[in-house]
Amino acid sequence: MSKTFKPKHIKSNDTPSISKISNSIEQLDDLIQALLEILPQIEPWQLDLRMQLNKAKNDIKALRSMIFSQEKKEQFNELSNLLNENLFLSSSQIERSYIDNTTKSAMRLARALAANIFHIKY
Repeated sequence: MSKTFKPKHIKSNDTPSISKISNSIEQLDDLIQALLEILPQIEPWQLDLRMQLNKAKNDIKALRSMIFSQEKKEQFNELSNLLNENLFLSSSQIERSYIDNTTKSAMRLARALAANIFHIKY
């Protein structure tokens, strides 16, 4: 797994929430990358899920760049909300399908990490 990054220019009282957010971002990024590596591209639902995961990966990349900027705090919060909603919907679709339990569990974890990023006060 990736090491947690910590911006050097933030105030010490901001460090716990920034650290929690960055840790969740790194964990979510690692999880999505692992899912993309193991998910086959045979059936339509697999292609749809890969598309959704690639979108989430792009959102994570944007969030990672925004965490360093206080000016982009509102954009960060909006994008983290969108990421949370999108992974919630993706995970909900998977829960109703015949997908293997490992993929379902991974998507549950992704949904929880996205919710964690959204709910931590930044």
